[in-house]
Amino acid sequence: MSFFSRSLLIAALTLACVPFSATADAGSANACRATLPEVGQKMFDAVAPHVRAGSDLAALMRTHVRPLVMGGAIARADAQANAHAVGACLKLLHD
Repeated sequence: MSFFSRSLLIAALTLACVPFSATADAGSANACRATLPEVGQKMFDAVAPHVRAGSDLAALMRTHVRPLVMGGAIARADAQANAHAVGACLKLLHD
């Protein structure tokens, strides 16, 4: 399997696992949050109150998760490992 085929397959599987919503759905976002490990839940809790329609989720994550890492509340590697899943949950609040 070529690199391109593997990348396409990984992208398709990732998208299939990410729940999407046409409108902001706090209930679905909270259900998604519940599936996250403790570190991911801390990250979600730090960012979620700041999410609005049209928000730049990546910028919000950097702004509100970085202090958790710098303050030692979560490890940098853990933040990086959970960023994608947390972002998927936050996206449910964003739409």
